Amino acid sequence: MPKLYLFVACAAFAASPKPIVKQMNVPVAMRDGVRLFANVFLPSDHGTFPTILVRTPYGKGFDIVPNYQAFVDRGYAVVTEDVRGRYESEGAFQPLTQEPRDGDDTIDWGCRSGEGDRGKCHSVRLSEVLRSLEAGQELVEIEDDEATVKVWVE
Repeated sequence: MPKLYLFVACAAFAASPKPIVKQMNVPVAMRDGVRLFANVFLPSDHGTFPTILVRTPYGKGFDIVPNYQAFVDRGYAVVTEDVRGRYESEGAFQPLTQEPRDGDDTIDWGCRSGEGDRGKCHSVRLSEVLRSLEAGQELVEIEDDEATVKVWVE
């Protein structure tokens, strides 16, 4: 019986999420001076990490969700950002017209400034399809969870 208790204790310990670094409500300056706010979740290891960027009009949340925790556990940074004019972010919400510039500015901040791996960024949301029209090589993939569109830029 003691072996069973040891096994259960070890399994519970192994299944717990790894410690992560949480940076909540980080301001991201846009080219026009408006500040959007993001939550940044990083592995506790030091270094640079490939970044998964989620820009949403539905609220970035107050903590990391289990789906995103799984990415951080595997060595990715996750950035969730309220789009312009929604929740914590400043400015007026004008869907579709603001997304190319704001998406580009966020990628500049997150993937070129050291929040990510300075060159590779994976983005999720329909608004990012528009942003991809201005994308450079730092945007590796867009996966849309709001429509049936997938775009890869390599």
